[in-house]
Amino acid sequence: MVLDQRGAVVTNGLDVGGVYYVPFDGGGRVDTIASPQTGPQEPSSDGARVCWFIGNNTIQCTLHDGGSLVVANDNLGSPRSTAIVGGQAYWIANAASDLRRFPLDGSTNRATIVATYASNGFSGARSLVIDGSRFVWLVRDNKAIAAATLDGTLPAAATTVAKIPRVAPNAVAVGANAYYVVAEDLGEMGGLYRAPKDGTGGDATPLVRQSLIEPTIAVDANYAYYTDRNGGTIYRFPLNATLPDGGTAFPEAIAKGQGSPTGIGVTDKFVYWLNVSGANTGLMRVAK
Repeated sequence: MVLDQRGAVVTNGLDVGGVYYVPFDGGGRVDTIASPQTGPQEPSSDGARVCWFIGNNTIQCTLHDGGSLVVANDNLGSPRSTAIVGGQAYWIANAASDLRRFPLDGSTNRATIVATYASNGFSGARSLVIDGSRFVWLVRDNKAIAAATLDGTLPAAATTVAKIPRVAPNAVAVGANAYYVVAEDLGEMGGLYRAPKDGTGGDATPLVRQSLIEPTIAVDANYAYYTDRNGGTIYRFPLNATLPDGGTAFPEAIAKGQGSPTGIGVTDKFVYWLNVSGANTGLMRVAK
């Protein structure tokens, strides 16, 4: 799920699935962007166009209101987590944890590698986000936050901003001065972490310790909001919280009893997330 100014783009990930738009003011209306699609996942939107990936080697994009599909299916490297910037579709290749792109004008279906991460082939890429001119993503095998700035030299070299030791980082969000990461773990080492944007590879700071499964995250000026899929709970944590000396703090549960919540986003008034099972399946929200 991804939010834009007017609503949410969602994918259902089913074998015979689709890509849909839910307007904030639509009274529950759901508009079809593309269907049928085979297992569509991790959409992105720039307000005019939408991209998503299907299977292990195809990315598709179209105008927000539908139209002809633009397809990339050459040199994709098992895509994860799409983004749209300046007329290009970007994603991270799960196999090599590098950053790739292709133009949305349909001039080629072959991807270009624009930033590489490490030389020893760490895999398990997750959660591409944009921070100004910087591309930021997670590398699960290396338990790291990676970042690259494209300066015209291709491929650029991605660097490690911070490490999240002993756990599997699952999603990252951009704050004003730091990156916030939720890590997946069935034990006490999972939870919420913070890393300064100017970090050079040191350990991120744990803010919350808790068991989380497939968490997703969003931040605003005051809070980090995140999901726990197994627990069916939406949490928030104040970004200015004072931590005990050498310890962590507790989050606030703002919604419980949700059906496998995933894909969280925030506007100025609401927190949105997508429930993928249970009686309340669909796009949900709670007032801030």
